[in-house]
Amino acid sequence: MIHFVSCDILRIDGDDALLEIKYRVDAGQEIHSYQVKQGFSVEDGFVYIGTTEVIQGQRPGWAEYAPDHDLIHDALQDDYDERSGLFS
Repeated sequence: MIHFVSCDILRIDGDDALLEIKYRVDAGQEIHSYQVKQGFSVEDGFVYIGTTEVIQGQRPGWAEYAPDHDLIHDALQDDYDERSGLFS
């Protein structure tokens, strides 16, 4: 089973975000990571994510874990400042 540790935004470039996702496998202590390029848009203060492209590392197999889309969405939504319309 995959246990996500974190999802960090490395860079925002237009309507693409570069994120690093860290996870553990089962009860192991070793932390693995992969980086994704995530397309997104913002409408009325809500972040909508599009296509996810792995650009470094290896994403765990789909059958092994709950999709990382919720984690990616939450990281982008939490970082978005609706008042300024910018990411921090």
